[in-house]
Amino acid sequence: MTSAIERDERNSAADAATQQVTGLAGLLQSARNSINRNMEPFSEGLHKVVGGSTDSGYESDSEASVTESPRADGVSVSQREPALRSKLKKLSEIQLKPEQVLIRDKLGFFLGVVNLCLSAYWLGGSPQTFYKYYTAKAVVLYGSRFYLYRSKNWHYYMLEFCYFANILLLLEVWVFPQSPTFHKIVFAQVAGPLTWSIVALRNSLVLHSLDKITSLFMHISPALVCWAWRWYPDPSVVKFDQMSAEQLKAYNTASWWDIGVLSMSSYMIWVVLYYIKVFVLSQDNVKHKGYVTLFQYMTKNKKSLFARVVMSAPEMLQPVVYMGIHVVLCWFATLTAMIWWHSKTAHTLFLIFCASVSAWNGATYYFDIFARKYIQSLGIEPKPAKKVE
Repeated sequence: MTSAIERDERNSAADAATQQVTGLAGLLQSARNSINRNMEPFSEGLHKVVGGSTDSGYESDSEASVTESPRADGVSVSQREPALRSKLKKLSEIQLKPEQVLIRDKLGFFLGVVNLCLSAYWLGGSPQTFYKYYTAKAVVLYGSRFYLYRSKNWHYYMLEFCYFANILLLLEVWVFPQSPTFHKIVFAQVAGPLTWSIVALRNSLVLHSLDKITSLFMHISPALVCWAWRWYPDPSVVKFDQMSAEQLKAYNTASWWDIGVLSMSSYMIWVVLYYIKVFVLSQDNVKHKGYVTLFQYMTKNKKSLFARVVMSAPEMLQPVVYMGIHVVLCWFATLTAMIWWHSKTAHTLFLIFCASVSAWNGATYYFDIFARKYIQSLGIEPKPAKKVE
């Protein structure tokens, strides 16, 4: 009799523990869903990237079967309870109140407008020193992006070519400003594929969103620096007066070999290093730790032609096909840099076109997506329209 009572008590205790953990899992899921609703207006379109954006912000940790006992890896729910409590605490700390979201976004919009005005003033008044402003912003924006992306398992995005091209540009203006070869390599990569990415990846001028502004900055600011460096180089840095006639000619002239072949050498270095890192050395980390890569993002939409072509190959060859398409598209984009090199007018019009595309994408986002979802994300009921007599 006593044994039966004790057994019943143990069963009741076990049921209570199970209900407690189940309730905790429900709270965790509710918190995650709430945060996703708050973040949805700001996370759409990222990366697109090669910046862009990803919409998988809080999905890197598996949400499936948190109430399973035991899991396939042998860890029971009761063993995972401390981890669940920790995650719930972190998620509750991250979530902002509606009024805090409003203040943050107003401040972001304000700073975005100030940045546009300052960029236009600086580029127009002192184009030869614009690279200094670009460098300062790069340190702040890329530093904050790494911190945020690392916390969301998105940091592998920062191994993409766009960041590599930005590093090349920083090396040119600060380390190798007088190298004719490096000057042409960087110009071809930045004025070519990096600038075309604004159109291809649908970068958007969304002033209140740090993520979208950083993605746009990553592509358009280097393009502006290259434009200024090509047509208004800083004589105090490049030091033309110390160059021989032959060096001066080499610095200001470019052939198809320079743009179409030589410049691709640096790009191919990135291709090899990226493939080894992402698809060989870190393949298990990406799979088991939930790291998000551009390869996953670009191939998840089964309706896109790009994804269908890549996924039609055998699984072992899919990364090779992916990188092969990347190489071909970047090479064609690089060839267009030959036009921008020889024509200031064409180069300027091209930048105006890309900037206009980003502005249009931003307008589309604000009026087609943001206005509808922002109010919903704050949990605020729209006020009924006043009746007009």
